[in-house]
Amino acid sequence: MVVEKLIDHLGPAKDEENNLNGCSIIQDMFETKEFYNILCKKENIQRIADYACAPINRSTKASKTSSLYVINQIISHHIEKQKKKDMTKDDSKDQNADDEDDMIVQQNSDDEKDEELEASNPTSLVSQANNLVEVLLEKIPDLQEILRSDHPGEMVSYSVSEVNFVPLGQQRLRTVDLVLNMVKLKNNEIFESLGKSEIFRNIMDNVKQYPWNNFLQLKVINLCTEVIENNENAEFRKAFLNTSGIAKALVEMSEKAFIQMESERTIRNGYMALVTSISNKLQKRYDGQEKHEDMTVSDYLEEVGEDWRAFVDGELKASNENNNKTLGGCTTRNNMPEDEEENSNYDVQMEKIMARFTNFNQILS
Repeated sequence: MVVEKLIDHLGPAKDEENNLNGCSIIQDMFETKEFYNILCKKENIQRIADYACAPINRSTKASKTSSLYVINQIISHHIEKQKKKDMTKDDSKDQNADDEDDMIVQQNSDDEKDEELEASNPTSLVSQANNLVEVLLEKIPDLQEILRSDHPGEMVSYSVSEVNFVPLGQQRLRTVDLVLNMVKLKNNEIFESLGKSEIFRNIMDNVKQYPWNNFLQLKVINLCTEVIENNENAEFRKAFLNTSGIAKALVEMSEKAFIQMESERTIRNGYMALVTSISNKLQKRYDGQEKHEDMTVSDYLEEVGEDWRAFVDGELKASNENNNKTLGGCTTRNNMPEDEEENSNYDVQMEKIMARFTNFNQILS
């Protein structure tokens, strides 16, 4: 009853204060096992997801953002629990590494039985994961619609230009977080559905639409890092690269690397840090600078063709050289070993500080 009442407080029928209080209390009670098990029942996850994935022009902002925060926290909490479980399994395998072959066969048989028992137990990690996946799969079309970059609304203007735009809003921002957490679940069904959707293309469209939104850019960089560097599913990586059109989007944004303000002063465009960061990640996988060459990324960039190579040799190279410059100009260093130089600088600084204290004490006396 308490869980149901708290979830009710996330709904649009309640005011913003109730939404925030419900969100806070639910989060505080995550560490209580009994409460968390009830919260992870399918019907409860379904209600929270319905509030979180309401259309842009329906429900209330407070209800949607509070519910998105809760569903993201549930997924993150589940991922942490899964990591701890995997670490325990690895430790157990290391301890039994020297067992006989017949013992290993017996262990594998026991593991399969344990998984079957876990799936039938509604409070087990496997059962809770199944509930999450089932609900999230149904919400992928809704997420795709929410993340469109062309929603109508009241327009505002940038402080750096006279361009009018509809603000991104917290719902779309936290929905990008939800997509990232769905990727981190490492579920093949979710990978397949996300790969077939237009979600990643819509996210890149938002980056182009909101070049000065640093919060969005940080989340997109984290998402790309998770897919490009940490994901082992080659089919999903391929689908992500193709459906997002990320390389072409990066090249397109680099063509507008600088903008001119009303004062006619030229400044770097807001999304160029993202362009440089993600492009370097792709290029490292293409060149094999990290571990080994990623053929999925290599084949994709080869298909992009001359536009990508010209971008790498031009704007990306210039950006990296500029970012690697020492602020304040070049510094000269002698041949003294680094440790000795640091010690010498430290001693000089301490002598100056002590001299100042001595002079101050003399003045006081």
